[in-house]
Amino acid sequence: AENGSVAYALNSTDWINVRSAAKTLVKLETGDIDAAVSGIPYSEITAALDYYFEHYNNGKPFIIAGHSQGGLLSILCAGMRPDDFAALIPLSPALVIPDGARKGRMLSMAFDPEHIPEMFEFGPGRLRGHYFRVAQLIHPEDAIGRYHRPVLIVHGDQDEAVPVEYSVRAAGQFETCRLVIVPGDT
Repeated sequence: AENGSVAYALNSTDWINVRSAAKTLVKLETGDIDAAVSGIPYSEITAALDYYFEHYNNGKPFIIAGHSQGGLLSILCAGMRPDDFAALIPLSPALVIPDGARKGRMLSMAFDPEHIPEMFEFGPGRLRGHYFRVAQLIHPEDAIGRYHRPVLIVHGDQDEAVPVEYSVRAAGQFETCRLVIVPGDT
């Protein structure tokens, strides 16, 4: 922030918890964040961004970045608010999530995309079916088409969770994008 720009990396927790996101955005500042965001739905990261831009940013360039699911969320956020971000840096963006949810194949699990169960158990974790139903409705290409500022996508060519082909395709859809594929990286 001292050099005239701000970077904020989104993760899925920040997307869901606006208080956490607001506290992260203003962690170097002082103020009553809880009072500032009281009554705001937790699902809106944009409320935290509005608060930050209004009270702390002072017109500085703002770069949004995220890794994996956070990379997907940063793309969606940039598409929803294209004028707010000077640049976008998705790292191995999990663009596979909406596609996998629509096809019925995610997290090494197969399911009927027309009849999604209420709960999924996988490895050490659990996910509610709502996650998959919402993911089916996400269309990253719409967000990509709305964002016209510089984009840097970085992706490892050995990524097993998110195939690099998704980043290659996205890079071709952005107006101004540099794609860096890291050889041997997962």
